[in-house]
Amino acid sequence: MFKNPQDEYLSMSVNAAPSVERFLGFGAETDFYFTLKKNAGRGVTQGDAEMLTARMAEMKLAVGRTFFSYKWWEPVEGRRGEMTPEWKDFLNSMTMLKNAGVQVNLSPWGDYFAYSAWQNVSHGQRSPQGEALV
Repeated sequence: MFKNPQDEYLSMSVNAAPSVERFLGFGAETDFYFTLKKNAGRGVTQGDAEMLTARMAEMKLAVGRTFFSYKWWEPVEGRRGEMTPEWKDFLNSMTMLKNAGVQVNLSPWGDYFAYSAWQNVSHGQRSPQGEALV
């Protein structure tokens, strides 16, 4: 039982059936970046990555969300980005998730600054369908 601000009690019950037609399961945030100098310099090793992959497989993690930067993927319109350490690490992380059987939802990293300059995305911008981009 939870108490709301009006001092009325709210009771809740659990319905075991999924409430959505295409329920994928429970997931977790999956940002890794194990091989980047910033994290490796703090003692993070490939062994840590392997341990995390094994735990995800054991948990049967269905869905993972991870962030990526459009600047890595397509810094200039129509041209793929270079294979930077960040991009290599990102691809390594995606391989780990695939090996653990995790479906990945990609999200732009951060706010308007996650987009490449050519995309002309500014803070508060909306898509043609009216959805908030940032």
